[in-house]
Amino acid sequence: MLIFSRKLNRYASFVALLPLFFLMSALVQLSAYADGGAPNLAYIAGTTGGVSVLDVGQGKVTKTLSLAGDPHMILLSQDGRVLYVTQPVLGRVSAIVAGTGQTLCSVALPGHPSTLALSQDGNVLYVGGEGAKGVAAIDTATCHVRQTYTTGGSVYGVWLVNGGALSSQSGQLWATGSNSISIFALQGALLKTIPVTGGPQYLCIPPTGTTAYVTTRRGSIDIIDLKTWNVRQVLSGGDYGTMDYDALTLEVYVPDTLHHSINVLTPPAGNTLAVEPVRVYHTVDAPTSVAITNDGLFGFFALQGGKVEVFDLIDRDPVYTITVGGNPHFVITGLYPPAQAVPQPTTITAAPLPTTGSGTPFNPFLIVVPILLILLGGVSLVGMLWLFHRPSKRQ
Repeated sequence: MLIFSRKLNRYASFVALLPLFFLMSALVQLSAYADGGAPNLAYIAGTTGGVSVLDVGQGKVTKTLSLAGDPHMILLSQDGRVLYVTQPVLGRVSAIVAGTGQTLCSVALPGHPSTLALSQDGNVLYVGGEGAKGVAAIDTATCHVRQTYTTGGSVYGVWLVNGGALSSQSGQLWATGSNSISIFALQGALLKTIPVTGGPQYLCIPPTGTTAYVTTRRGSIDIIDLKTWNVRQVLSGGDYGTMDYDALTLEVYVPDTLHHSINVLTPPAGNTLAVEPVRVYHTVDAPTSVAITNDGLFGFFALQGGKVEVFDLIDRDPVYTITVGGNPHFVITGLYPPAQAVPQPTTITAAPLPTTGSGTPFNPFLIVVPILLILLGGVSLVGMLWLFHRPSKRQ
């Protein structure tokens, strides 16, 4: 009877803890939804018709946003409402409604704009491209050019660093040029120039790391120590596309078009460099771009030949491959766009974008359910304490 009683007490304790587990699980899910950790959609630029929208759960393309000018790079506003698209053939950048494809505003820029970076507050879009002589800072609400950062030649990649060294507490803008990387304070001053052999191209700088990654047009991958500014080559002999990083591990994923593979690079440990890559994933066609979800669970690989591969990063196996047509250049993931009407623009060059959170309908679920779950957790905690501290009968 004693053994049975102890088992019963353990079972009762487990049952008492279950609501607390459910509470923690629910709160984690709400947090994941809030930060975009579990994406609902993938947007692929350069497909047949413009930009294809892949519903991740359904495993199929649910719509195509029609855009001319061979869309290259795309970025999404934090609330998933607005999509920013480069159209290099037309020399234009546009802001469109992610749910409908409606153009909110657009701006013509010198050269062939093809690379983007979005400020942390979502108010400024930084645009570079071949044939221009700098980076344009664009107001996302009007598409008007606020400021220009002069580089003196074509720009192949841009990246924003929040805070950091070089006495730029408000942040830095990195831009790759013909033979070097230019680092600007966001106010406009040139802070530093870093020569890069082979011609720097794409950038990737994990926000909590100490290393910047840069591909070169000659076919190598270099790392830059953000404290010493030393440049070291870690990989060569490929044709590398746009990169992305795992926010949890800080590993960087680099597509290699030449070898039909995704190279995974690990952050350096002090002065010790790992033999790179630490892992290689082979793809059915040549990859051009990669997107890693914030929770580090899935990778999305845009492939030449009009395909997108969804990859399970935990099991390290492909989940499925979708045909999207065209020649995919870039892929990103995000949440479902808000289900609300967007004001009709008066013109395509000065139409205001809806501000984040404006007009968002009240959802009682987000308030009532957490309160109920917290109360339930409190009751569970009291029950658990009672089970552990109640007087026991001697047999």
